[in-house]
Amino acid sequence: KEQIIDGVTNDIKQYSLDSYLFKIRYLVEQNEHLRQALADRDRDLLYQLALPRYQFMQGENPYFLAMEFNLPDGTVFLRVQNPELYGDNISATRPLVANVHKDRQQRSGFDVCKQGAMFWVAQPIVHQGEYLGLVEFGIDGRQLEKALAESLASDVTCVLKLNQWQKEELARQGFQVHNDYALMTRNKSFLDQIASSIDFSRLEDQQVVLNGKPHILHSCALLQDYQKDVVGRMVMLQDISEQVTRKKTFILHTLLLTAGMLGVAFVVLYYSFETLIGRLEEYSRENKKAKEELQIAHDKLEDRV
Repeated sequence: KEQIIDGVTNDIKQYSLDSYLFKIRYLVEQNEHLRQALADRDRDLLYQLALPRYQFMQGENPYFLAMEFNLPDGTVFLRVQNPELYGDNISATRPLVANVHKDRQQRSGFDVCKQGAMFWVAQPIVHQGEYLGLVEFGIDGRQLEKALAESLASDVTCVLKLNQWQKEELARQGFQVHNDYALMTRNKSFLDQIASSIDFSRLEDQQVVLNGKPHILHSCALLQDYQKDVVGRMVMLQDISEQVTRKKTFILHTLLLTAGMLGVAFVVLYYSFETLIGRLEEYSRENKKAKEELQIAHDKLEDRV
């Protein structure tokens, strides 16, 4: 089961998320007019040029939520999905953005936002040797969650690690918060009944009991930020009651078979040892008799001498 989960997760990441690393680079490198509009700080023209591409990618993938242009000082110049909202500086809350501005290299990874987990890809924009800023693509993390649930035919829930403002914001939105972690579901989740017995800080699989049956809580996929630090994971429960029952039955049968074999071995050895001891006693009597006869012959020989 674990191998199947890993295979499905890798396929989803490769074909559903990593493809945006190439799409965003192509958007920047093959569109001189877009770069020029950003260089001229022409927000209206930039919006007109970017909107058709945003709409195309959103039509291609309904989980494609954001295309944003960010200036070198961290100020949002244009949110294509919300053109009326701009001018705020996000460098302090978005380490990925600050890192791209610093190193001017493409970066990608998950981040915890107000709506939950988001996969971000940021591409630096350089025009005629001048660094203009960056463009970001944002994909809703629920795409990975849904794809895993459909592929594994099981309930999958996203668990996110939170800082203080994220904890307050997600709790305010109605998500379940347990210490520094949030379950990204507003409805009743399969984890509700056992959340208190789960150590969410552990990344490895855990065995839990649900409705009196043993289950394995799998970490289906680790959500890593641009530095490869884990900011969340997808979890799935696997009912192992049937396997545990088979294991107990196997152990019981093995014990019974072993006990039977030991009993048979005991009986066989008992009679074998009884026969062996009888023969040894007979050999001992014959040996004693031979010694007595030898002693008599020796005495007679001495008398004759």
